[in-house]
Amino acid sequence: MRRCLCLLGLLLVGLPLRGQDRTPLAWVGSEAIDRQTFWERYEQSLWIGRERGRLQDVPKHGFLLALIAERLLAQEGAQMKLDQAPPVRTLLDEIERMLLLDALYRVEIGEPVQVAAREIEEAAWRRLQPVHFAYVVLASSEQAEAARASLLRASDPIAAFDSLQRALGQEGQRRIGRWGDFYEPIERQLYEELKPSEVGRPIEVEGRFYLLQLRERQRRPFVLPADLEQARYETARILRMRRERDRFYAFLSAFGQGKTAQVSQELFERLCRAITERLAIRAEKAPPGRPLRLLAADWAALRAALQDALPEPFIEAPSWRRSLGYVLDRLAHRSFAVVRLGPTVAHRLRGVLWELIAEEFLLEEVRARGLEQRPELRRDLELWRTAYLAWRRQRLFADSLRQAWSDLAYGVRLVRWEAASEQAARSLRSELERGLIVPADTTEELAPLLAEPLRALVVSSEIEQILGPFPERGQWAFYRVLARRKLKPEELEKAVERALQAHIAHLARQAGVRIDLRALEETPVRTAHNLLAVRLLGFGFRLLSAPPVYPLLEWYDLMDRARLYAARLLPAAQEEEQ
Repeated sequence: MRRCLCLLGLLLVGLPLRGQDRTPLAWVGSEAIDRQTFWERYEQSLWIGRERGRLQDVPKHGFLLALIAERLLAQEGAQMKLDQAPPVRTLLDEIERMLLLDALYRVEIGEPVQVAAREIEEAAWRRLQPVHFAYVVLASSEQAEAARASLLRASDPIAAFDSLQRALGQEGQRRIGRWGDFYEPIERQLYEELKPSEVGRPIEVEGRFYLLQLRERQRRPFVLPADLEQARYETARILRMRRERDRFYAFLSAFGQGKTAQVSQELFERLCRAITERLAIRAEKAPPGRPLRLLAADWAALRAALQDALPEPFIEAPSWRRSLGYVLDRLAHRSFAVVRLGPTVAHRLRGVLWELIAEEFLLEEVRARGLEQRPELRRDLELWRTAYLAWRRQRLFADSLRQAWSDLAYGVRLVRWEAASEQAARSLRSELERGLIVPADTTEELAPLLAEPLRALVVSSEIEQILGPFPERGQWAFYRVLARRKLKPEELEKAVERALQAHIAHLARQAGVRIDLRALEETPVRTAHNLLAVRLLGFGFRLLSAPPVYPLLEWYDLMDRARLYAARLLPAAQEEEQ
């Protein structure tokens, strides 16, 4: 079962799944971006401008351009085998584990759960009858039984209960609620066992004992059909959730029978000491009272400190073995925090290792059943692979430019002259040097974005020096440097972004990208608000329903539109202009 929680501020919104529609909207080389993929990403990702999607096609078109850019970078990243090494490989492995465990959860726990229409109807009417009750909390079952016995002997049970609340310092403890909002033993008393003014038997909750007195069960004289339908929907969800929980506990209890794993005590103690040392470093800088938490840098430091022991077996089971290095990789994706140093570190580590061992047994079961071959699971994983490959290729491209441009981070003011041939350009330059021609208009350029060899010369030449001529797009040009200044960091980042967009445009031309405008225009989008959709996966995991989409759009301005849109796909008005 796929469950989505869609968040907009404090608003909860459900997105029903659309029918499958594989109409291609664009071709990127031999790969198509189809309508179903577009919907899944558009409706489950944050996207600036989506709120205008019902009024015009620009947001849809921009989103498709961003998906094309992502696919182009992912294809290049795959050619570079970026998914075979960290960090992409590590991230994909973790997501694959979550999806595999979710597949087992759905097959074993989620899908078998059924709720009868009769149960839904009965519970829906109860949900439409709120209850009003008073309660007290006592420290032991003996105190609770004695208090109840006293209340049962009272001639005025309500006055006696109010008096008991005052005596315990719990005056005014009352609550109004509906079926489905309470712990089930409390719910059974209020809806099945008690009459108004009656006191039920003590109910234990986390070591404390509750006495409840039903005051009123409200009955609505008239129920609108819409209210009854809403109550049916809510009760069906609650009943299914409770059945899933019960089945979950029963499955884990049966599944764990006879399964054992051994943790190396020597490596456990060594890892525990190393973690304590890293947490101690965090404690020196952490505000008093704040939990101490290991960050990504701490896990990297732990790997370095334990380098010699990484290949050694840390956890051994009859059918599998996991090294210390593998365990560290898994722990790095989990929250590890303690309130204070000391024995709590070892206690927390044992708890996290227990969860990890349980997951390894579950993954063994997943593979034994062949669930990793499910088409929807492979498709989900491919979606994340594409996004992570694009992200990694984008990062590597930008980082390489920042390093290569470390000595070119200048903005320059230039005067430019051009001519049709090299001979004409040299003649024009000679006239300039003799003062026979008037200088042209000046321009401000970022040195990293200039073409070679001009790029290297403008940052080392003398001011007022003439450079060139250089061949440029079928012409010849020469320049005079008027001024030079060091670029601000944000200006350098803009230069990197412009170079990235130019690179994407180059990839698009190589791949022969094509967009079907008519198919895009006929693609309806219904989500008028930005939503962040989170999938709640089986066995307690959370994952974004779809990877975020980076707004890489400016490459489109560098493209030949006649090639980007085949003439037969252009709208009629644009065909006439062509």
